[in-house]
Amino acid sequence: MKKEVEIQEKTEQLSSTEVSTEPNRVSTEPLKVSTEAIQEPVNGFKVPKGEEDFVHVRISKGNRFDPNTGKELVKPSIKVYGKREWKSIEASMQSLGFQVEVLHKPNF
Repeated sequence: MKKEVEIQEKTEQLSSTEVSTEPNRVSTEPLKVSTEAIQEPVNGFKVPKGEEDFVHVRISKGNRFDPNTGKELVKPSIKVYGKREWKSIEASMQSLGFQVEVLHKPNF
């Protein structure tokens, strides 16, 4: 009987606590967007002056090429990420359906 009272009290405490229904607002936008050098190979990519401390990636969503014709369906874009932002999204990019090619990654 005593345990039932304790359980009921704990349940009442939990039900009386306020729970926020607001979703967490986290920005997923990159710091900068650059469209330079999209067609250049990785080895020929030149980091713009002043952006040496940022990670530059060539990114596209979904299948980039049509498997039947081999034509390019999605043109990749170059995104620029800061150190913290890149570390937080690096592991999840492929699982979210992005094809990522790192063009420049400074030593962290």
